[in-house]
Amino acid sequence: MNEAVTKPLDAEVARLCDRLRGHAPLTMAATRETLRRLAPAPDVDISDLIKACYGSADFRRGAAAFSAGTRIAWEGR
Repeated sequence: MNEAVTKPLDAEVARLCDRLRGHAPLTMAATRETLRRLAPAPDVDISDLIKACYGSADFRRGAAAFSAGTRIAWEGR
């Protein structure tokens, strides 16, 4: 691949990776598990995953940080 294409592409990949690393770990895990469950059947129950995310300490802290306009350091619990 041409260097003129590779460098901007590498920068974009790095930017997207940084963005993904900033997401809540419980939500990322729930997303992966949802996709795993959806692979064999599109009508699976994911209510347990939603409950786990919305009932977490990270969710409460994240909502408070969003309301306050501050950033959060996710703890994964």
